[in-house]
Amino acid sequence: MYYSKYYRMLSEDNIVLVYQMGKVGSSSITSSLEKIDIKSLHIHSLYKNRGYALFKKFLLAKKYYFLYKRILLSVFYLWQRLKLHKHKNLKIITLVREPISVNISSFFHNLSYFAYEFEQNATSSIAESFFEKFNNDYTLDWFDTEWFPTIGVDVYKYDFNKEAGYSIIKEKNIECLIIKLEKLDELEAVIADFVGNDQFKLLNSNISTEKWYNSVYQDFKNNVKLSPEFIDRMYSSKLVQHFYSSKEIDGFRSKYLKSK
Repeated sequence: MYYSKYYRMLSEDNIVLVYQMGKVGSSSITSSLEKIDIKSLHIHSLYKNRGYALFKKFLLAKKYYFLYKRILLSVFYLWQRLKLHKHKNLKIITLVREPISVNISSFFHNLSYFAYEFEQNATSSIAESFFEKFNNDYTLDWFDTEWFPTIGVDVYKYDFNKEAGYSIIKEKNIECLIIKLEKLDELEAVIADFVGNDQFKLLNSNISTEKWYNSVYQDFKNNVKLSPEFIDRMYSSKLVQHFYSSKEIDGFRSKYLKSK
């Protein structure tokens, strides 16, 4: 079913590809497109498997993503890219979000990796797993290591409208709408215009506060102190500097540097 779905969707001419790093509000956009019968494909990985990239230092990832499976996934992603590149015109929506929030959400969405680690006495705490084993750089590097090898468009060559919270890039046969999640609720009309349907209305979905792990997630956010060095590494990154204003970055820093 999984493979047949992607074969069918990637063969569609008028598809809107919602291709993004994960935990950036993309499910809301996909659900909203489906509501008005616009064909869309919601995807994180077309080059590297996101799950393995994020959790490759964890025992469960090593057990689940054994070498043969990683080779098969690489072949499958190559096949997907070949299908994708046959499109004469391709619309893509991608999103960014400040990386610490992305990383915490991604970690807790896949909490089974920590649970197995804890069961095997390979870690002593959630904080240790998050800071020492989880790949916090995946989000920072996504446009260089996942997007660019797949799409071939360097988003960093183009100015991003930090105030408006979105920009549209047109290159070759690709038209890409890049949205900053923090501005998403203000951009309903922009998305409607991009997909050519004024009936588009933004629906909320995949909300972390409704997940089974919400209490542990909130406890981590409220009680685990992030070091200034970790915060500096996240917010001095190329990704953050390109998409966020100095005022926004200062606000993020203040949020995570506050006393607990």
